[in-house]
Amino acid sequence: MSSTWPEDLISRIEDLDLVFTGMWSQPSRVGYGIFFYTPDMPNDIFFDKLAGITSLDAKALEDALCMFAKFNTIPYIYVLPRPDLERTLLEGGMKMHDVQRVLCKKPGGQAQAPRRVGKQESIAWSEVFCKSYDCMEWKDAVTRVVQSTLNEIEYYLDESGTSCVALYAKNSLLGLYCLGTVPEARREGHAQALVDFATSEAGKRGLDLLVLETYERDGLGTFYARLGFDEVYRKKVYTT
Repeated sequence: MSSTWPEDLISRIEDLDLVFTGMWSQPSRVGYGIFFYTPDMPNDIFFDKLAGITSLDAKALEDALCMFAKFNTIPYIYVLPRPDLERTLLEGGMKMHDVQRVLCKKPGGQAQAPRRVGKQESIAWSEVFCKSYDCMEWKDAVTRVVQSTLNEIEYYLDESGTSCVALYAKNSLLGLYCLGTVPEARREGHAQALVDFATSEAGKRGLDLLVLETYERDGLGTFYARLGFDEVYRKKVYTT
């Protein structure tokens, strides 16, 4: 991690991420980390995973894989840059599937406020999210999650109603999640407008940074760099 970032930033971001994920899924603390499972949104690389790993030996890995098998979901295991954990995973027959890049941006600027979603508009938000991520079969499940977390997570739709985002603040950070635009409205600046709003909001609230996570396979690194984000650290995602 660059010396320009606070020493405790990784732990603050990890806590932010684990708490947000736990509100969208069913978390179970185990001796070596936290297992997340979403029964109505199975095999999602972000919401169905083992993360927050503190230690991992061959027996713990076997136990983790049994948990994934029990719920009939693809095992996604996230590790911070720790050679000992990666060695255990590789020796256990796991392989690297993707890299999650954790990006931050300093807050500031001014931006037009989008529509904050309440219970009545939760279905519309869920539809935009599911169209954006090509998972319309999850629409009812996503709507239930959104409605149950409206007091903790802020959900927004842009003025065109074609782009969505979720914001969650913790540890003097503003986490930006679920950013998406329906296919027919992409490359029109809708997602960027939501990012600009989030950046502005973080500044207005006196928060330290705006934080988001992106996967290398999605190929959005250049897009976020253009918006002023810098990489803080990476997590490797392993699977079988």
